[in-house]
Amino acid sequence: MNLASKDLGLAPWNDLQRKLDGGFTARPLGLLAAEYSLVDLNGAEFGRLAQDRSGNAEFEAGSLKARIERQANAAYRMVSSGAEILTAVPRERSADRLRIECAGRVYEARISLLRNTAMACSEDGVEVVRLTGGFVRRGYEAAFDMEAAGAMSIAILLLYHTATARRWAYRT
Repeated sequence: MNLASKDLGLAPWNDLQRKLDGGFTARPLGLLAAEYSLVDLNGAEFGRLAQDRSGNAEFEAGSLKARIERQANAAYRMVSSGAEILTAVPRERSADRLRIECAGRVYEARISLLRNTAMACSEDGVEVVRLTGGFVRRGYEAAFDMEAAGAMSIAILLLYHTATARRWAYRT
């Protein structure tokens, strides 16, 4: 996969993922963690991810903004600068597997709420994104392939999906 891909409005996303050098940390803001401060590997905040009352979420990192919208049948859509960046639908009616389409490619994501992890792999099985959270701690560490177009947007979607699912599980 090549970062030269400018399709689907991914150029600012690819620039951000290069600057982040392959990873970031998500620190919860507040007890129920409906908002996260995103920090780079040096500990400097570069963005925020916040869920609104409707269940959608807003991501902001400088001038880069995106909205994650919940769709029918537990699907998601991410829009940035008027362009649809990615879509995700559950596999086999399961909340722990997603089929993600981004930059003309298909990824398979597996989420483990018990282990508080998520990962997305390309169709050929290459891991592109890994998200790891602590058992008690509500923060997350994200690592992604800097050369995979759209990897950063997939990491943000997995953070939103995993954190939302865990928050829902603890409330019930």
